[in-house]
Amino acid sequence: MKFYLFGNNEHIDMTNPSEQFVSEFCDVEKVDPHYGDSEKCPLCGRAVSSKKWLEPRKIRLSNTRYADHLYYWFCNYPFVVSERFVKAYKESNLIGITEFSPLEVVKVSRMRKNSPKPPKYFIATIPFTRNVVIDVDKTIVVGKNRDWKCELCNPFGKVRDYFEKLTLETSNWSGEDIFEVYNLGIVASQRFKNFVEENNFTNFEFIEIK
Repeated sequence: MKFYLFGNNEHIDMTNPSEQFVSEFCDVEKVDPHYGDSEKCPLCGRAVSSKKWLEPRKIRLSNTRYADHLYYWFCNYPFVVSERFVKAYKESNLIGITEFSPLEVVKVSRMRKNSPKPPKYFIATIPFTRNVVIDVDKTIVVGKNRDWKCELCNPFGKVRDYFEKLTLETSNWSGEDIFEVYNLGIVASQRFKNFVEENNFTNFEFIEIK
């Protein structure tokens, strides 16, 4: 089984780490957000996510170029998807997403009288897994050293700039088609990538993990 990293991680471009992702579609921005606690590493107790975004979840879109998946830059919670995606996912045999939470679009910038209305958007909950981890012996990380390490959430003891080489240990993979790997990000299976392509969902970027 091949695995892919979601492409809106600016630390993962293995050919050009300084290249920035530019989308032809709209971006999304939170409006008057309220936050709860961050998710913690089960081994060391340090935060492994941004603070949880609490209801009501309101968003602003940067323009009317709507897509089935939207990127945004203010936190590491990258999975905002359209109602069309949600419907197809629920009818598929894919596993990994545990919940779809609705978002309220309160503003669309650059919207004119004849512009199309935005689709409904949702945030997908994608849990961390301990069954797939970074293969430390086969991975090369570029970044400054930290004064602490954690076997799970910071096995290199570094502030990561990017991966020069990335390999996963997948022998304990339990079949999820989309999941979050500690110290890495959201990873998708070949089945998930096929699902996106077969349904022509827009604005999904995948980087193959060798």
